[in-house]
Amino acid sequence: MANLFYKNPLIVVSARFDENTRFWVPIADISWEADGQQGSHTIIGPLHNFDSWRETEKHMIDLAKAWIDDLPSPS
Repeated sequence: MANLFYKNPLIVVSARFDENTRFWVPIADISWEADGQQGSHTIIGPLHNFDSWRETEKHMIDLAKAWIDDLPSPS
C-alpha cells in the first residue's frame, strides 16, 4: 500500500492479486478537502498483467496524479 500527498489531495493506492484471473487488481483512492467540503474519487483498474505489486502501485499512482492534474483550477 502506498500513501502520498500530491497537490494537496491524499492518494492511497493498493494492489491485490486475483488468483482466478492471474491479474493484479489496482485501486487508487483520492481524497481532498476544499472550502470545508470533503471529496473523494476512486480509480479501479485497469486489469493488467503487471510483474509485481510495486509495478501495479506505481502505475496507479501515475493514473491518480494524472486525474488530479486534469481537475479544473479553482477560480
